[in-house]
Amino acid sequence: MASIAKRIWPNKVSYRVKINRIGIPVFSITFDTEDEAINWVLEHEPKYVKDPQKYIDWITCKRLTRRNNNGWSPYEL
Repeated sequence: MASIAKRIWPNKVSYRVKINRIGIPVFSITFDTEDEAINWVLEHEPKYVKDPQKYIDWITCKRLTRRNNNGWSPYEL
């Protein structure tokens, strides 16, 4: 089951997607808009449930690498 939480910061608002299922690791990712978060959940939650290790490896790589000149997109998985 995925949940989307609105996070209010001093300079911006973000939306955190959290996928939490029994038997698989919790996964969390943040988006700038609620629409992006909803679309990502609809597309990727079933895939995460089938192969959580792929997403854990992907998010680990994302955290270890800086954004390149083209930017980073959560849709490039």
